[in-house]
Amino acid sequence: MVGCVLGSIALKYIATLEVNLGILVACTFTISQCCNAYGYICGLFRDLPVATGMTLMVLIPFLMGGDVIVTTEQVTRMPFVWFFEVISCVRYAYMILFHNELEQGTGSTAAANVIFRGYGLDPDNRWYMSETLWPVFVCYAVLMRVSVVVVYKWLLSPKR
Repeated sequence: MVGCVLGSIALKYIATLEVNLGILVACTFTISQCCNAYGYICGLFRDLPVATGMTLMVLIPFLMGGDVIVTTEQVTRMPFVWFFEVISCVRYAYMILFHNELEQGTGSTAAANVIFRGYGLDPDNRWYMSETLWPVFVCYAVLMRVSVVVVYKWLLSPKR
C-alpha cells in the first residue's frame, strides 16, 4: 500500500513538471518495494486511476460549465500522463519478449506473475530488483521533462 501511494505521488509530480521531486519520491517508492515484496501488487490499480483522475480534474469543470478555466498546460499534460501509463502497462509484455533475461529473484508483481505463468515463464526477474527499478522511474521522469519542454518551447510558444 505504501508503494502504491508513493508511486501515485511520484507520477503526479513528474506529470506536473516537478521532476526533481518526482525522482525523489520514485526512489523512495523503490525503497518501499524492497521492504515490501507485495507493494507492487497495486501497480496496475495505481496507473490507470491516476491518469483518469488527472483527466477528470481538468474535464469535469469544463463539461459542467463551471468557472474553472482549462489552461493549455492542463490540456497538454493529459496526453503525456496517458502516454506514460501505456508504457507502464507495456513493460510487462516487454519482459515477456526478453524471456532470456528472466531469472529467479524477488519483487515481481502479482499481475506480471499471472502473465508470465500463462507463457510458461518464471515470473520472478531482475527487472524488478531494487537496482533496476529506480533507474526506470528516473528515465520516465527525464523523458517526461524533455517531452514537455519540447512541446512548450517548440509547439506552443507564440511564433516570433
